[in-house]
Amino acid sequence: MKNERFMTMVDELLKEVVDTLDRKSMEYSTPDERFMTMVDELLKEVVDTLDRKSMEYSTPDERFHNFDLVAGLLGCNREQAIYMLSTKHIVSIRDAVMQCVPLTMDEVREKVTDTIAYMLLLYAAMYEARKG
Repeated sequence: MKNERFMTMVDELLKEVVDTLDRKSMEYSTPDERFMTMVDELLKEVVDTLDRKSMEYSTPDERFHNFDLVAGLLGCNREQAIYMLSTKHIVSIRDAVMQCVPLTMDEVREKVTDTIAYMLLLYAAMYEARKG
């Protein structure tokens, strides 16, 4: 139940992002189709990642099961746990940007899609906490 609600919320959020990007690209006389294609591919990959990982990290009734356990272990709330876990990807991207650690484009893609997935999870957790 909660997983279905979560995926519906993610789908709606991703549609908003794509619609916004589509509108933005229409504002220019020469839209960057390559950019839009890349964004579309990444967003589809994010949804696939969320789907695949949900089988590992959640229960049928609770999308945030593992995050709640991590929160309990760390003495923080669900949102803080998700944020803290996301920082490992953000630090990896930072290191690549600062050229401390060379990453292949496949590795960059993985870090970026994982970070987007974590941000969607964080959004959903915050939404659920505030809107119920």
